[in-house]
Amino acid sequence: MGAAQRLRGSERPMRFIFLGTGGSTPTPLRHTSSVYFPDHGLLLDAGTNTFRLRELHGEGPLTVLMSHFHLDHSIGLFSIPAGMFHGRSAPEVTVYGPSDGPKFTELWGPEHGLFPLDFPFRFQPAPNEFRVGDVRVQTLGVPHSAPVFAYRLTFPDGTSVGWVTDTTAPGDYTEFVRGVDVLIHECTFSTRNREWARVTGHSEPGGVAEVASAAEVGALYLTHIGPLEDAQEIASEVRSGFPNTILPVEGLCYPAVAPVDPRRAVFPGSFDPLTVSHMDIAATCAEMFDEVHVVIARNPAKDATALFTPDERVDLIRECLPPGIKVAVWGGLTVDYARAVQAGRVVRGLGRAEDYTVEVRLWKTNALLAPEMQTVWVPPRAENLEVSSSMVKEAGMFGGWDRVKHLVPERIRDRVGDRVNARRRV
Repeated sequence: MGAAQRLRGSERPMRFIFLGTGGSTPTPLRHTSSVYFPDHGLLLDAGTNTFRLRELHGEGPLTVLMSHFHLDHSIGLFSIPAGMFHGRSAPEVTVYGPSDGPKFTELWGPEHGLFPLDFPFRFQPAPNEFRVGDVRVQTLGVPHSAPVFAYRLTFPDGTSVGWVTDTTAPGDYTEFVRGVDVLIHECTFSTRNREWARVTGHSEPGGVAEVASAAEVGALYLTHIGPLEDAQEIASEVRSGFPNTILPVEGLCYPAVAPVDPRRAVFPGSFDPLTVSHMDIAATCAEMFDEVHVVIARNPAKDATALFTPDERVDLIRECLPPGIKVAVWGGLTVDYARAVQAGRVVRGLGRAEDYTVEVRLWKTNALLAPEMQTVWVPPRAENLEVSSSMVKEAGMFGGWDRVKHLVPERIRDRVGDRVNARRRV
């Protein structure tokens, strides 16, 4: 049976959408953890973005599989009677979870101050094995500060998903998730904060990678990222032990061939030196995107005659740009760096008209190498349109530094001037 035929029948391929990938509290970049399976009306946990189901869920039954009832995982349940399906035919909702569910249900009702409405769904303790439509569901208790279930889902086409959150990896659940096509596992803390993982009953990169490798899973998706952690750092650390690790983008449908985030951008260049034109473009990028990476392209031919080494340029750029903008040195293809950080946009500064032909060639090359990414041309402010690093260096080398120094950010102007004058004397 072909894929299109399966879509029309009951054996639809497994698809899932991350409504949230954060842990403990929502942040400007992440909602708390929750995953929705649109073809089967299945929701794993109910984080802060559960209201999104208003646009994603149809008329059929909705089944919620709760790992546990801590507030960051259950707060989305309150949005169901609070307007998720207001003005529409509300679906039949059933919630499964650990046996302490009745304690959670005691918090709502007309006579309760926390939530004075009745919940329009049934709660059922999840047995060891049961079915939700044509999906086989298995449960296993894992240790945490509250009763927590890990889930294993087997879909009609034979694909399987493991859901493990709020526990310390590695645990005694490796056999439970052995061989799943997709393991969705929490990774709340980075390696440098692994002691907090042990204290709080959560996971860190080494343990998560160990579980995925030992269980021989197909792909590992990370969720429940701590609100104070660098998600890219965590993903990189896990990949060192399990390469097929994906840091999912909230709102995108998976599995995806090459998942990238259109809200994350890479701005590559030589930046030797950083100019006010670069600053304009970086500032615009910070307004346009949630995350910006300024990437210093390492080029041996150019580095030999550069004013500053790549590492020196990193320090100069970091001093001038806001701390939220990431700065790195890269010696390969720009699209490979973008893939490594799952950036969906490559920013090119477009100033002089004569640059257009070169930029179009680069755009086409990147499109061939990485069709999942899009090039975005961002001009600087009009007064800085013709400014470039080459202009500053050439003018400075021929004795014109005092007339072009205003084109370099003030914070690094003296250091750039000293280097230009020293090079000129040589």
